[in-house]
Amino acid sequence: MASSPTFAPLISWTLLVFQSLEFGHSEALTNVSCFGMEREALLKFRQGLIDHSKRLSSWTSKDCREWKGIECSKKTGHIFKLDLRNSCFETSPNGYMSCLDKSSLAGKIHASLAELKHLKYLDLSLNKFSKQKIPQFLGTLQRLEYLNLSSADFDGNIPHHLDWFSSINMLSSLQSLQLRGCSLEKLPHSLSVNFTSLRFLDLSWNLINSTIRFYNFSKLQHIDLRVNHLKGAFPRTLFDNNQQLSFLDASRNLLGGQILKNFSSLYKLRELRLAFNNFDGDVGNSIHGPLESAQTRQLESFKDLEYRSLSQNSIWGPIPVTLGELSSLTESDLSHNKLSGNIPESIGRLSSLEMLDITNNSLNRVVSESHFANLTSLTELSISSNELVLSFDPAWVSPFRVQWIDMSGCDLGPKFPLWLQTQRNISYLYMSNANISDEIPNWLSDISLNVIDLALDNNMLRGPISRLDGNKMQLLQILSLSGNGLSGSMPNSLCAMKNLILLGDNRLSGQITNSLCHMKQLEVLILHKNGFDQVLPKCLSNLTNLRLLDLSDNNFTGEIPSFGRHSRSLVVIDLEKNSFTGGIPSQLCQLNYLQFLSLAQNNISGSIPSCFNGFLSMVGDINYQSYWMYSPSIIVMVNTKGTSRIYDKTLRFFHSIDLSANNLNGEISEELTRLVELQNLNLSRNNLSGKIPSNIGIHLHTVDDESVYRGNDELCGALF
Repeated sequence: MASSPTFAPLISWTLLVFQSLEFGHSEALTNVSCFGMEREALLKFRQGLIDHSKRLSSWTSKDCREWKGIECSKKTGHIFKLDLRNSCFETSPNGYMSCLDKSSLAGKIHASLAELKHLKYLDLSLNKFSKQKIPQFLGTLQRLEYLNLSSADFDGNIPHHLDWFSSINMLSSLQSLQLRGCSLEKLPHSLSVNFTSLRFLDLSWNLINSTIRFYNFSKLQHIDLRVNHLKGAFPRTLFDNNQQLSFLDASRNLLGGQILKNFSSLYKLRELRLAFNNFDGDVGNSIHGPLESAQTRQLESFKDLEYRSLSQNSIWGPIPVTLGELSSLTESDLSHNKLSGNIPESIGRLSSLEMLDITNNSLNRVVSESHFANLTSLTELSISSNELVLSFDPAWVSPFRVQWIDMSGCDLGPKFPLWLQTQRNISYLYMSNANISDEIPNWLSDISLNVIDLALDNNMLRGPISRLDGNKMQLLQILSLSGNGLSGSMPNSLCAMKNLILLGDNRLSGQITNSLCHMKQLEVLILHKNGFDQVLPKCLSNLTNLRLLDLSDNNFTGEIPSFGRHSRSLVVIDLEKNSFTGGIPSQLCQLNYLQFLSLAQNNISGSIPSCFNGFLSMVGDINYQSYWMYSPSIIVMVNTKGTSRIYDKTLRFFHSIDLSANNLNGEISEELTRLVELQNLNLSRNNLSGKIPSNIGIHLHTVDDESVYRGNDELCGALF
């Protein structure tokens, strides 16, 4: 999930700085008015701003101490704080952005702010200053301790005179510098100044593409460099000089080299986030350095480590036994690396651990209840895509209550894990490809009252699908049971699903009833390779949110529903290998987003509609993608050049029409030549006639393949 950064984690530190600004003022003189020169400076500043939301409407009274966003010293009367950050706190993402736009200050920042010689705190974040340069006068605010210009739409080129505040010798009191989302592109090559007071540095969500260069930052406690293009290795001085460091986030960069061996000097480190980089080396070194006689002493340095994320790197080796000594650890993410060997039982001692993610490694061997013995705080467990065998005593009762559990790809079978019966807080349960050959237990519906996603695909489940009671799963949005041996008809209770139903490759049968049409939020319906029959309900064409429909390889009869005006969200329609009759509905041409259509191997007759240029996605006029197109559970079989190929995550890049093995007649419409995004076309084994358009398929992967048109005896053209 890149989205606009949030600022909640900064609040506590901001309050800490603010509380320290006015120390020693218990003998404050409360009747001191603000100074006229400072008041005039603020009025000039306001004249340059655009304030649609009237946030500065209070800036009219004679005493500027009463103005919103202004704080004056009770002792001297001088303005020491100017806080004009956008104060929108909407929780909904859409509402939040709308609120930000409505309440943002805009315009230009007047140089009169330089008159505020006693200013210690300046926050202009989350406004819209229309790509103007970062103000030059900031380097003259000698008493400034807190500066926040984050996400305020400044131009990313910091003025030369600042050169990353190379005039910082005039800002020697600066403790917090926040330039998040300022489009910064580089760090200076050298710093001749000392950031000896700086404690909080946030340069995240920028475009910085240089190496990391930090010099005399001896008091840094918080460094946030996430989501940049930083490259190279960390400089050793960063660790040698910053033993107060408690937070380091350099995730989503291009950093590399061996995973750091000198963290042992950072004895106050609480959060370490290095995910999505190019680090390699032994994972043991990221915790305590190479195993040596000083191991115990070094581990003492990490008693406060609470969060560690090293995912999406190339870290190798076994998970060290000493991981169990990190008693404060609450979250550990080592996913998508090259870890091997077993999971140490010592991990079961981490009573504070809330999240463990070791997904997609090469871990193997047996995992037993001893690995979870004291994980009383665990709420998220992800161990999928490894070679682990889970073996638990049938009577074991887990000490945790998870909300997210992903054990896909592990060997859990042959029965459903009985310890799951006590997990009544689960929202996301993934056990795909887990070697389970069992009937669906009755208790699975009972523990799924809060489940949103349930994935049990590619196991060997058997028995009636009706054992899964949809009436007890009112929150369920995604149900994935494809690739099993489930039987029976599709229960009406499952028609309460919200978004995705994946039941392909089972032994289901019977008729699809009108109940399915009540699923107004349904986006994906996959029922391929079953035994469904009879006529499809016409109301399927009224599912306005449906994106993908795969009913291939069944026994459906009757005419194809008139998907069109009410089905314009459809991207994929796969109805091949059925017994549909009648013609191709012309309403299909209204599906502007359609990029995959297969009606192959049916009994469809008539001509190819001349309006296929209405598939604007194939014409190249629009581009549409949906989150489900990134799901590994979404697969479509494509027949091209005489072979079959599976498309899963790459489906979003593929455009195809397959009308082969039907009874279509007439000529090939010139309109097909406009589908410039089309990569696969199969019209073989029909009764088409006339000349193949000379400019059809210049862009096609199959243009020079005679098999695309084979079986149409009346066709003529260069290929014949």
